[in-house]
Amino acid sequence: MNRRALLRTAAAASLAGIAGCSGVVGRSASSGNTYLAKPRSQRAKSEALVYPAWGQAFPTSTVPAVFHEGSVTVPTDFSGKNFFLTWFYSYCPSVCPVEVGDLRAIQAKALKSGYDTRFVAGVFDPRQDTKQRLETFAREKYVDLQAGDWYFLRPSTPSSAKRIVTGTYGVNYQPSQVKDGIQFYDHGAYVFLVNDAGYVERVYHNSLESKVQWQPMWADLQTLRKREGKQV
Repeated sequence: MNRRALLRTAAAASLAGIAGCSGVVGRSASSGNTYLAKPRSQRAKSEALVYPAWGQAFPTSTVPAVFHEGSVTVPTDFSGKNFFLTWFYSYCPSVCPVEVGDLRAIQAKALKSGYDTRFVAGVFDPRQDTKQRLETFAREKYVDLQAGDWYFLRPSTPSSAKRIVTGTYGVNYQPSQVKDGIQFYDHGAYVFLVNDAGYVERVYHNSLESKVQWQPMWADLQTLRKREGKQV
């Protein structure tokens, strides 16, 4: 078991403290791979964290895309483009709606500004989050699926979801309670901002106590695009 896998195992033990969903950044001087400087909030070295962090290559995975043909390979299929990515489940009563709402707000701003940005929201419970459920969820959250820049990823099986979400991206999740026939989860809550070369610029953490708002995420995207030489 490698170091990151060991760290993920340790993180799983304290998962509820990360985010409970029970039913109730020219290149920086610090990294040759990034345009935004290391965030002040990240005190640990990126390689010591359980998830891909600032300056690291975003891990590769191929996942079926619900409203696009076939599967999407992240980050390869988004080469040359900036993208945000998060993992969630649609019945979450707390942080997941906030994350998707933030991405939807940025999507609207990006479309208005003519940005060629991608927004990726992958589910870790493919049994509950069916295509029909995600279609309803997208409508409820005002996600613009017609724009073609939004991707709902849905692993084919629960085991492949665990392998990808936790094994590849370090996002831990575990069942908590079942209420009215719905399985709720305790899970890590992160939104990744990846640059046009496939490296992590920012990781935004959400929890029950502290939820990231879309404004600083939008500002980071604007700065990133400017430093990449894209139109702002």
